[in-house]
Order: sequence, then C-alpha cells, then structure tokens
Amino acid sequence: MNQLINTGTKKYRERKFWLSVCQVYEWEAAEDELCNTYFRNNVSGETQWTIPEEVNRLGDCMALETLELSENVIKAFAPSLVAITTLTRLCGFDNKLKELPARFGELVNLTHLDLHNNDLRLLPRTYT
Repeated sequence: MNQLINTGTKKYRERKFWLSVCQVYEWEAAEDELCNTYFRNNVSGETQWTIPEEVNRLGDCMALETLELSENVIKAFAPSLVAITTLTRLCGFDNKLKELPARFGELVNLTHLDLHNNDLRLLPRTYT
C-alpha cells in the first residue's frame, strides 16, 4: 500500500525534483470511471476534487481579454477567474458548469458571456 508523502518534507522535495527531471508534473488532472475530473498529486499520492492552489494560476493572466472554454467537461471555473479584470469575452458553453465563482460580478469589463447548455441553476449575488 502506498503511503502519502507530506508536503514540505525532504522526501517530498526529493521526489518532486526526480519527477520534474522525468518531466512529470506535480499535479495532473485525471478522470474517474464516470468521467468526473479530479486532481492527482504525483508526488504525494493525494487526490482532490477541487483545483489545487498550485495549479490555479488563471488569475495571473492580467492581460487576457478572451477566454474560450466551450465544449469540455468543466464543472466549475477556477475562483481566480474573477481576478482577470481585462476579460471582455468568456465562452463556456456545452460544459457541465453547476455554479459560477462567488465574485463573478466583479468581471466589470465582460461584454460577451456565452454559457448556454450547462447545468447552471443560480447566478451568484453581486455586491457593489
């Protein structure tokens, strides 16, 4: 039975380095038998259903204006999406979206939004 390796330990850092030499990422997306996406840590053996903070770099795209994520099996946008204040066009139709990030209304420059054919039931409240 594989034991989980705790992050921050010497063993974790050594394994992470060895995997990087082999061009294996620390985190990778995987699917279960029902096509649900989860994230697997190749260093520690940990798995989780939400996008890991180390991978969630979408908010670093400070000049991004158009984001096309249509026709995938996306269930949720990364919360960091709302940090892209330059975003004017977002297409995410034909996915499995169930909800939008809580601060979605902060995308004040968004002029085109296409999210048809998803599983959205409610829009988040926007506070100004």
